[in-house]
Amino acid sequence: MSLSKILQALQDSILVPVLRTNSTELANDAIICLSDAGFRTIEITMTIPDSYSLIEEWSKKDMLIGAGTVFDLDSAKRCIEAGASFIVSPINIKGMPELCHEHDVICILGAMTPNEVKTVLDAGSDIVKVYPASAVGGPSYIKALLDVFPDTLFMPTGGIKAENIKEYLQAGAALLGAGTSLLDFDAIEQINLAKVKENCRKYFTIINDYKRGE
Repeated sequence: MSLSKILQALQDSILVPVLRTNSTELANDAIICLSDAGFRTIEITMTIPDSYSLIEEWSKKDMLIGAGTVFDLDSAKRCIEAGASFIVSPINIKGMPELCHEHDVICILGAMTPNEVKTVLDAGSDIVKVYPASAVGGPSYIKALLDVFPDTLFMPTGGIKAENIKEYLQAGAALLGAGTSLLDFDAIEQINLAKVKENCRKYFTIINDYKRGE
């Protein structure tokens, strides 16, 4: 898939589930719950054991799989080789945009201050991750950043909940990253997958309602 098509697919998805757990099995169960609820774009973080295998397995299916919490180029290369379509890091990593674009992979680098935003944009980041968004003002901060960087695709992550999704999007966020509020890993561990799927469907419905202007 071309860079432009991946970028459009990410924007169309609006909400990207972010998987963060210390269990490969729980992560796999979470992906199944998300898939059953309708999600087709998922970020698998490097904090998950055997994350590369998960990326390889699920990227072969009808899913847009990305790698998150990537801190160095070697890890990024392994993720790309495994089939990741986008690479996400909470920091700025020199050479990451070039590596990603060489393989038609979207690069999402992290920034918080206007100076950091300008730095990652100049480096070639396709999307700017703002993390932790809730700690610096939430939707109002995204709106303020867009006043200075009006054409930038911001991806707030951290503190995204069902109650504030629309507020972030109305503030101008291009897409959102949601983790613990979306995925209850305690419920997954207790094999209460019905509860997990119900919450995933709740979030998926919110996104679809927003797309329809409701």
